[in-house]
Amino acid sequence: MLTRAEFQDWHIQPVLADFRAADREEVWASCMQTPEEALRGSTENSTEFCETLLWNDSPVAILGVGEHTTHGAPWMLSVESRSDWSKPFIKLGIDIVLEMSDMYPILSNYVDSRNSVSIKWLQFVGFTISFDSPIDVRGIKFYNFWRSV
Repeated sequence: MLTRAEFQDWHIQPVLADFRAADREEVWASCMQTPEEALRGSTENSTEFCETLLWNDSPVAILGVGEHTTHGAPWMLSVESRSDWSKPFIKLGIDIVLEMSDMYPILSNYVDSRNSVSIKWLQFVGFTISFDSPIDVRGIKFYNFWRSV
């Protein structure tokens, strides 16, 4: 069963143990950080919303919203083995995004163009993705994604 919990520091190690390859590539390309640096930095910068998704009480994803001057910046980093919890997460994702939107009427961030699973999920939960104007970060294309209420 997929459940939500307030983020706790011990959740980081189980996620790192099976860190998703596409997330590893994305955090390195975007900010040249290791998965642990990215998780710790993201959780520290998510002041109003930071949660862990648990599959049968084991952490499988950590997500939150960092605050920027004009918007909230949603993020999520997860484990590779998604088969069991991916379908419940697709449905739960809409509720999570609506909660984030209650805190920040504008949500915006960037996604690695190679991260097709994340791109499909972002579209499913209501984000618009700017495919026509990617930015280049160290030779990798990133797409802005956004949602406003």
